[in-house]
Amino acid sequence: MKRKTSKFFAALISVIVAVSVLTVTGFAADTKGLSSGLKKYLSNPENTQFDFSDTSVVDNDADWTVFVLSRCGEKDVYPEYSEYINNAVKENYASLKPSDLARIALSVKAYGLDPENIGGKDLISALKSVDYSSQTYMSSITYPLTALNFAEENISAEMLDTMLKTIIAGQQSDGGFPYCTVDMGYGISSDVDTTAMTVQALAKYYNTDERVKDSVDKALAYIKTQQFDDGSFGYVAWNSKSGESTSQVIIALCMLGIDPTGSEYSKADGNPVSALAQFVDSSTGAALDYSNQPNTLSSYQMLMALNSYERLKNGEANIYTFEHAPTPEPGSDKTSGTTSVTKTETAEATTVKTVDIPRTGSSNIILMSSAALMVLSGVIIASKKNNEEQ
Repeated sequence: MKRKTSKFFAALISVIVAVSVLTVTGFAADTKGLSSGLKKYLSNPENTQFDFSDTSVVDNDADWTVFVLSRCGEKDVYPEYSEYINNAVKENYASLKPSDLARIALSVKAYGLDPENIGGKDLISALKSVDYSSQTYMSSITYPLTALNFAEENISAEMLDTMLKTIIAGQQSDGGFPYCTVDMGYGISSDVDTTAMTVQALAKYYNTDERVKDSVDKALAYIKTQQFDDGSFGYVAWNSKSGESTSQVIIALCMLGIDPTGSEYSKADGNPVSALAQFVDSSTGAALDYSNQPNTLSSYQMLMALNSYERLKNGEANIYTFEHAPTPEPGSDKTSGTTSVTKTETAEATTVKTVDIPRTGSSNIILMSSAALMVLSGVIIASKKNNEEQ
């Protein structure tokens, strides 16, 4: 009798432990597997088809691909890039827009080059000389702000105020941000991608500027209206899900210290991170575009999102800063607050936001698993008592 009882409880324990493991992971995504596949795809010249011999144009995709692979710690990324970008900037400098200057500055900085000397040009000085009050494309303000902070450059109080005011002035009544604040013939309307990228640029100032906090809170409220039940984002009115939109939202949330797999952004059938898997081509490891084709742009955006999430989980600096983020204290599930010094005009320290280490899966599922284990414990105790009485 005792042998049968022991076997029964052993089997019962195995079942409940297995159920607990499955339920706690809930909507868990194989982030490491997805990241590995994306890195392999983006590192293969046959996939990306970058033509580094053609310096008559500056390749956006090449810049962003080099940026994210470098931020992922990949070594010897496209060795031809250094010579290419120097020559491309030299040839195309006069036609480069603020967003171009910012993108290249981000890329070369991550790659290990000096953004103040690319093709004989100082990209940082060029970014500081832009009249941001007259910019109508959001990316012509948000990218430069992100790039200047990434390079840890001085931003004068006057210039920063102008940039923040101009960005916030572009916010629409629904809380979102449009690609362009001037009607170019297709109207002015908010979109998830632009809104998320704007939040990324503003994230640094969320805790120190009330204007920014109010603007970001409204932007996040808009973003939530564009989320689907599987956790992905896109355009709800068109029933159009987008891996790129989902990726940009993940980056934005991580830069704010918000866990994209937490309850706030978890829906009935998943969360933003778990939703990414549906946008990946299993045969190539690449992310898929709107036409379900492997795509470089979609791939580097998704890799940026996954890297951002891993950085948040590990308590590391976000993808758009070189500074070291606080590391978890021994025995703690939170990162400790720290003060990181940047090269600001006043040389004042700014406090890094304390971030909870993300937990994948919903709290309800975890509670259910815990309850099941508690019930099992009660049954075992009762059985033991019963056996002793016998």
